[in-house]
Amino acid sequence: MTGAAGQFLHWPLVASLAGWIALAVMPALPDLSRICGAPLFSLPRAESLRLLLALHPPDLMVRHSLLMVVTMMLPMLVVPLAHIGNRAVRFGGAAQMLFLLGYCALWILAFVPLMIVAWLARQALGPGLSTLLGVVLICAWQESGAKWRALSRCHVRPALGGTTVALFGDALRYGIGSARWCIQSCWLVMFLCLISEDVTVMAALTLALGYERYVDGRPVRLTRLVMRLRHACSDWKPSALPRPSAA
Repeated sequence: MTGAAGQFLHWPLVASLAGWIALAVMPALPDLSRICGAPLFSLPRAESLRLLLALHPPDLMVRHSLLMVVTMMLPMLVVPLAHIGNRAVRFGGAAQMLFLLGYCALWILAFVPLMIVAWLARQALGPGLSTLLGVVLICAWQESGAKWRALSRCHVRPALGGTTVALFGDALRYGIGSARWCIQSCWLVMFLCLISEDVTVMAALTLALGYERYVDGRPVRLTRLVMRLRHACSDWKPSALPRPSAA
């Protein structure tokens, strides 16, 4: 894209890259399961929740949530931000910021409870089993029709008002609406990232989200991946050697 659309093609990716660097160098949050020494399959206790809130106060959880949302989800917003920039003759940058304000606010409201559930799952099941649970849940979710409907709604581009006030209101509602469907589509991805606490896993899942958002337009499903792999393997079978011709 060129012209008015050129400005937003770079800064979301630059901001996301800065987020990846911050996640890679920042110290990891304390692991509650190691501190508490919870036995396998033990249920979370009230004192464990109090310790969690002591180690991770709400302001820290909000900052961490915002960092993860900016890092992983900002690349998914290039097209919506382009949609706003192309249709805003004036104050396009302000409208984009309002879009991001509504988007990030709703994501943080969903992210903080998800963070608590992920940490409690690590305490109850341990890192290994909780990660396995996250993988099973995300594979099942990717196969569901609800995932397909949510991803389809992420591609909707609403009309924006012509006046400044209408533009700002529509941009804010657009951000909230986009966050609603992104949360429904990607909440298990975030859950798995929080359980694994591994930047490599986060990067791989972000690439999968970008693929289904921009390349395929459909959820990344395990069954389709297996079918494609089988088809590729069948194509790689060596052909039969030609029989020698009779002299």
